[in-house]
Amino acid sequence: MDAVHAVGGDAYLSGISGQNYLDESLFKDIELLYQDYKHLEYEQRFPVFVPNMSAIDALFNVGKIPYCRSLLNSYTTNATISSQF
Repeated sequence: MDAVHAVGGDAYLSGISGQNYLDESLFKDIELLYQDYKHLEYEQRFPVFVPNMSAIDALFNVGKIPYCRSLLNSYTTNATISSQF
């Protein structure tokens, strides 16, 4: 929360697993948001798709930066985020 305050923020975005360990009562003046994105599948080297890998995995397996960029931009989340940056 100190990091959010240090940059003048008013929201903290956590991964969905944060629900298992974050103490929500501590977020009194900061909005706590959980990101629950739906992972898109892309061709990987092995037949069974393994989700939640890094962007490097997509780049190495797909091999085309424009395709990787569109893949990464198509993630969805249940969090609404506004940014001044």
